[in-house]
Amino acid sequence: MLVENAQSLACEHTVFNGKLSVTKNLECLRFLVNCGICIDGIDLNKKKQNLSDIKTIKITYPDNPTMLTGLKVMAIAEIDHGTLVNQDAFLRCDYKVLKKDETDVLSILQDTIKPLSADVQDFILQLHQRYLEKGLTCVVEVKGFHIYMKYCYKRKDFWGINASLNNGYHINVKSTKTHDYTDTIKTFHPILQELIAKGYGCGRKREIGHCDGGCRGLPISLDDSVLDIRDDIETWFDQELSCLQKK
Repeated sequence: MLVENAQSLACEHTVFNGKLSVTKNLECLRFLVNCGICIDGIDLNKKKQNLSDIKTIKITYPDNPTMLTGLKVMAIAEIDHGTLVNQDAFLRCDYKVLKKDETDVLSILQDTIKPLSADVQDFILQLHQRYLEKGLTCVVEVKGFHIYMKYCYKRKDFWGINASLNNGYHINVKSTKTHDYTDTIKTFHPILQELIAKGYGCGRKREIGHCDGGCRGLPISLDDSVLDIRDDIETWFDQELSCLQKK
């Protein structure tokens, strides 16, 4: 519970995860300490101890005490609003689950790409608007720490923005008509030409022989290097969409 005018959290020994060893529980708490959270009432360096004997632990965050209120709100939101479709709202600090009205796609996109550089964010927002205006629909999928924003043409995945804890940020492209504009592809940056030539699909069914994430499409890392090929990406997407629309 929050105490001292919401300046700290007082917890009993139930704060520990019973499925984890003492060592792992202490490791988690030491990680929080490294993040600036102060924990009193337990010796985090004592390896052998009975966690159930601990009566009260006091948790504070001196840099911004109200952060604890936010954490408690998100923990309650996880219990009250967490679903199979929207898991780990607490760990993602996904405040959107608290909103009465459904969050619009643009707001989700802006939140998702916020860790990226300003120039890369501008590029992604430009792509988003460009292809919505060209008739694509945007579908958001949230699974744990994975957020995928799919841009679809007639319910078929065309390209998307993939943000995950394990793999970082990528654009994934599922192009199927590249054979129709090979002359245009020859004008692209060599990196993009090589990527397109590689192809995509299940790695086990291709010559690779193991999973390489190919089922998600052709990956383009969303770091500042993407800015060097932004014009070619737009030309690629325009050509692909034009071919799809002729079908």
